[in-house]
Amino acid sequence: MTQQKNTLDISEEEKNVFLQDLEEEGVFEDMNDEEYEEEEEEEEEEEEEGEEGNQKKTYFTAIFASIFVFFILIVILLIFLLSLADSGNPVFKAFGIEGYQIREFLEGLANKIFMVVLIVLLLAGAVGIFRGYSTSKEYSKKRRASFVFGGVAFGLIFFSILAWGVVIAFVGKFVVDDFSHARIEMPNVPSGDIIAPIDILFSASDILKELRYKKKIVTGLRWSKDGGRTYSSSSLNTEYTFQFFSDGVQKISLEVTLLSGKIINYERIFVVDGATFLTRPGRIVQGKQFTLDASGLQKNRGVYKWDFDGDGEYELVTRTAVVKKIYNLKGEKTINLRIESSGGGVNHYMKEIVVFPEGSKTINAKILLEDKKGKTPFVVTLDGSTSYSDFENITKYEWKIDGGRSLTGDVINYTFENPGKYDVVLTVETESGKRDSEVILIEVERGNSPPVADIRTKPKLESGSSVLVGYTPFIVNFYGGKSTDAEENIVQYKWILDGTVGGVTELFGEKQEYIFRKSGEYVMRLRVSDSEGAFSEKVIKIKVKEPPIVPVVSVFPESGTAPLVVEFNASLSTCRLENCKIISYEWDYDDDTKMVRGGAFTTHQFENPGSYAVKLTAITDSGDRVSDLIYVTVTDTPLISCFVSSRTSGIAPLTVSFDPTRCSKGEITKYQWDFGDGYISGKQKTVHTYVENGTYSVVLRVFNKEGGVNEMKETIIVGGG
Repeated sequence: MTQQKNTLDISEEEKNVFLQDLEEEGVFEDMNDEEYEEEEEEEEEEEEEGEEGNQKKTYFTAIFASIFVFFILIVILLIFLLSLADSGNPVFKAFGIEGYQIREFLEGLANKIFMVVLIVLLLAGAVGIFRGYSTSKEYSKKRRASFVFGGVAFGLIFFSILAWGVVIAFVGKFVVDDFSHARIEMPNVPSGDIIAPIDILFSASDILKELRYKKKIVTGLRWSKDGGRTYSSSSLNTEYTFQFFSDGVQKISLEVTLLSGKIINYERIFVVDGATFLTRPGRIVQGKQFTLDASGLQKNRGVYKWDFDGDGEYELVTRTAVVKKIYNLKGEKTINLRIESSGGGVNHYMKEIVVFPEGSKTINAKILLEDKKGKTPFVVTLDGSTSYSDFENITKYEWKIDGGRSLTGDVINYTFENPGKYDVVLTVETESGKRDSEVILIEVERGNSPPVADIRTKPKLESGSSVLVGYTPFIVNFYGGKSTDAEENIVQYKWILDGTVGGVTELFGEKQEYIFRKSGEYVMRLRVSDSEGAFSEKVIKIKVKEPPIVPVVSVFPESGTAPLVVEFNASLSTCRLENCKIISYEWDYDDDTKMVRGGAFTTHQFENPGSYAVKLTAITDSGDRVSDLIYVTVTDTPLISCFVSSRTSGIAPLTVSFDPTRCSKGEITKYQWDFGDGYISGKQKTVHTYVENGTYSVVLRVFNKEGGVNEMKETIIVGGG
């Protein structure tokens, strides 16, 4: 066998012959040996530069990938460290972030960083791939380096998406455990000192916002003043107003009850300044010295001018804010004080006092109440703080309203819900057990009574249960029409659903239908209000579980014209639990027909146009019931005019019968015939005789109840005989 010669293994003689042939063809006419050598050197240099450039690209790609991976790890570490901090962290302080907002901040930060990274990588990868395709195949190394760079960039995109998901999953589980960030707000308090007497509105809106963010469901709020001495009459007031008639340190408490039964307590402590000077002791006795103290009225001291008998003449001028005084005569006195501050300002203060005769009783109960008559619900503030004892402190204030249970505190709020006359008794007691009482009469007339909210549901609550339980999708019809109002003046039904994804859902109307598509615990609150703003609330809890049955229904057809026959197939419905078996199905077709109980296959005819929510309920052998809705749309049959003629031509006189019942369609309410010879008819079926020769156009117009019209024409030819 002859071995094939390698094309590179040629003899010197053959090489010379080949070059001579090229020279004869004129290939080297314009190139001498020196130029040829220079060209070869240039090509070698270009190849060396190309290899060096490819090496640089490879190094750059490796460095780029390393820096990027290091950057991603730093970002993950930073977010992890931030998630371990609380709202006192300097970073969060700089952005004004509260503790319950940390998770949202971290998620936003991660999303922005990774979005920028993905855009940069996408652009880098696209540039690398583009350069690879645009580079000539002769430069294979340069081309390969570009493809490697683009491939690394796209590979890092996958790594970034994976890291992004890990970060978001971690941050999504991060929840601040403490409840110390939100507090009771005082939105209507002016800046500066709080001066009594004053009404202060307290709000729990920030607290509820924080708890809702943490996916906590609130079922009750309870306000109290001074350690529980006063309380609100409603358990669901998100705002409450307290009155303050005296100065000193005040404390407002809020007790929040969660759906889980946990109770969280909040407090707001602040200082109320008195609007006038103080007198000590509280009871001034004839011939005994007492103290007048104006030190708390202003910061800048000045000249204090005292008028002790109310005649406008200042009997005492001093630079001290505290003075002593003795009245030798009993009776009511008016004391005026003028303060001329060092800054040039002038302020006037006045106080009325009673000087009691020597030897009078040393303890006195005193009730202050601005208005003793009102209408239900009559809210009053009963103030016993002006009660006094000459020689010892009062340690107990006890209130009894119309012989009811005892309430304690020097100042209390009380709401009279029913009309009538009420005796209010205040009994004060000193350290040694001395007691004194005062009685006042409060008259309450019937006013605007708040409505009474009531919730009815379908399905109904089980007997003895306070929680409505169902399976997803859980369809509940809420009805508030049984709510009552003494004045029959309910103007609004407001439904507040708490526990949905995204927080609170508000709905309006006497009745509502809601489909719970996700499992969880929910609270539906109905607030009914009358035209005067009075309202009451009713709460119902809903627990939605994953169903033990997965109902699957196929429908054919899903829509069509009436009358429409539809086939339903629920045979693919399955049980999720072991030893579970579906034994029957209930079909409610949402029309005038009765609910049908039977098997998985059924057929139903819908007679009238409309949209029907067909309800399938699958029932297991253990009694579990799970429902699902399937929607069927039935439309009107289109209006079509059509008739059949007994003949279309003939000799006069020509009698023709017309029948539209064989082919006209739709809900026809009226027929109108025009025979083309001046005669018309309104009958359904009709007969007409043509007495003269000619060509006639017969028109049938049909109408439906909506005013729709359709027509058909046909030509009748009458010839001579």
